[in-house]
Amino acid sequence: MKEKIFLIGMMGAGKTSVGKWLSRELNVPFFDTDAMIETQLGMSIAEIFNKWGEVYFRKLEREILQTFRDKTKCVVSTGGGIVLAEENRQFLRSNGRVVFLQAGSETISKRLQGDDTRPLLKELSIETLIEQRKKLYETTAHFNILTDADSISEIGRRILTKL
Repeated sequence: MKEKIFLIGMMGAGKTSVGKWLSRELNVPFFDTDAMIETQLGMSIAEIFNKWGEVYFRKLEREILQTFRDKTKCVVSTGGGIVLAEENRQFLRSNGRVVFLQAGSETISKRLQGDDTRPLLKELSIETLIEQRKKLYETTAHFNILTDADSISEIGRRILTKL
């Protein structure tokens, strides 16, 4: 592997699980941009949204993403909304291989059942978020992988084959 792998897609699509698998398989570091933001501020994403709002969170997200400019050979799970900013989309495409992990709304609903840590789901439905972001994911990614039916290792192997 010569470069960074950025995983994009909706919350619940499998970015973190697949990213950890890929990092073990490739023996490279794994990073999760949401976890990095939470660690940096000592607060959950939900608390950040409640205290400062989405605009502030998106600013932090852009800043965290920029820290990968000089890193080599790593796997990065990004937040679901990272593609909302054109600057982020350009950065992702020009700084590594971008994989869109795509899951349907039923799969995402099932995976997030009982998870009340997702601030945007208090305002919007999963279907609405998918509708708003799908085109951005597709145009940012070098390729996409469906994650509805396969295991983490099967998804990971498909990614490695395409890389």
